[in-house]
Amino acid sequence: MTPPLIAAWELKEALQGPRPPRLLDCRARLGDPDAGHGLWWKAHLPASHHLDLDRDLAGPPGEGGAPPAAGTGSVHRHAPAPRAVAGGAHRGL
Repeated sequence: MTPPLIAAWELKEALQGPRPPRLLDCRARLGDPDAGHGLWWKAHLPASHHLDLDRDLAGPPGEGGAPPAAGTGSVHRHAPAPRAVAGGAHRGL
């Protein structure tokens, strides 16, 4: 299994390869539900997709908070590639 975090040079090579990974950016700011997309827009990796914490990754709020969304369709639409990569924005790619 490929580790979820890789070096910037490894990501650059993978993105140029025949089966590039799908890059999912799930950054968020607690207390500011609209901040995630703006943070992604300011400093995202080329070809990355932003997933919103509340809309795409959490279930409906209930007692005790919002649980992780079961079978989130948004994640499956963006991440069918066999090798997903997670991490922050890297400079120098």
